[in-house]
Amino acid sequence: MKLWRSTQGNSDAPVTRDGTRVALVTGAPRSGTTALVELLNCHPDIAMMNERYNRLVAREEVGLDHFLSDRLRDFQDGDGSPVAFGMDVTQQALSKLGSAKVVGDKVPRPRNMFKLAQRLGNAPVIAILREPQGMAESYMGRVRRAEMQLAKGGNATWQTQRDFKAAVREFNDYVELLRDMSASKSGGTMP
Repeated sequence: MKLWRSTQGNSDAPVTRDGTRVALVTGAPRSGTTALVELLNCHPDIAMMNERYNRLVAREEVGLDHFLSDRLRDFQDGDGSPVAFGMDVTQQALSKLGSAKVVGDKVPRPRNMFKLAQRLGNAPVIAILREPQGMAESYMGRVRRAEMQLAKGGNATWQTQRDFKAAVREFNDYVELLRDMSASKSGGTMP
């Protein structure tokens, strides 16, 4: 696990108008990011959401005001997944708003999250790396579940082509991104 923060400008995390600092969590899909968020949320001063703004992050539409307490509580169409918003990990984080000193979101789209960190003004990013075999096994578990869902006439919650080969490709892409971030002369900005 590594924390990236640019060495340019202010070394503190950006602060919302609520007075809370913003931090971000990312990793390759199926790498343990949700478990990391649950661990971080054990701290009384941290309220880390679980894919709260997943869709907005992909469209590069998240700004500092999205991390205000009222906005975090106000789920809007297009923000992310209603399922993720309803998860215990997110609801527990939402219950700490007002007392938390650090808020943030987790989205397993590393490139998007590093760009978001820069747009927010050097938000720290906690990046987790899981070994490729564990990621591939997790992918295959999702594939098997999706195949069972389809066999029963339901909708698949995972793309069946996202198998172990896809896991290895995504792992390699993620490692390459982390390598580029570490090698960056500006201390962690996008190459």
